[in-house]
Amino acid sequence: MPMPPLYLTTPFVSSHVLPPFYLAILRLTLGKYALTTALAVLIKDGIDAGSAREFGYFSYFTDLSYIGLLSYLLAAGTQTLLYARGAPTSKPTRAYRMLQYAHGVLFSTITTFPIVVTVVYWARLSSSSTFATTFSSYANISQHALNTAFAVFEILFAATDPLPWLHLPICMVILALYLALTYVTHASQGFYTYYFLDPSTEHKKLAGYIVGIALGQCVLFAIVRYVMILRNFLFSRYLPRIRAGGTEALEEWEEVERSEVV
Repeated sequence: MPMPPLYLTTPFVSSHVLPPFYLAILRLTLGKYALTTALAVLIKDGIDAGSAREFGYFSYFTDLSYIGLLSYLLAAGTQTLLYARGAPTSKPTRAYRMLQYAHGVLFSTITTFPIVVTVVYWARLSSSSTFATTFSSYANISQHALNTAFAVFEILFAATDPLPWLHLPICMVILALYLALTYVTHASQGFYTYYFLDPSTEHKKLAGYIVGIALGQCVLFAIVRYVMILRNFLFSRYLPRIRAGGTEALEEWEEVERSEVV
């Protein structure tokens, strides 16, 4: 009797191609790198800020999405490591189901928001200051390029369910809440986190930017969802055959020979 696909039995803690232990180590390594980067940027911003009013680390979508990404990698890495060491699974209580659903929503954000950040940054926000210093080069590569690499790693190698359509409106609500945060930041601290969100300078373009990012999120969500569907299909169908290798091919050849003899 064939085994059910991994994404139906052990989602979030298994991979089609990596043993759980190695998946855990990779996740924890990426998570620790991201945590180190986030702390370095946070400390640098704190040092550069002349006052608490000028400190805006937690007002930038780049930083907030990066915190979500590193939190997922560290939490999922720890969970995967416990699974690899044979820790018993939690009982399916109501609280457990709620946490599992929240885990799924977080996964939907960390596989889409980092890509949005990367595209918007390199398309609209990068400038000569991007690589002006060693630290700015390190920070921008880590937060605006490697963030997408980490997201792609999860998309391709984690044996998860495809992103549920129900998570798309939740992602859109999160983006809308962030948009509100930008104007709260302006009202309380006197600056816009991103210049294209300033209505006094962008005028009619502002609506275009907002709609464009929203549509981009929808398209990206669909792309990631169907990449996962294709990934699960290909791995579930062909990976067992690849692992069987010559043994399965030899058995098929012997069956053909026997039928010809008969």
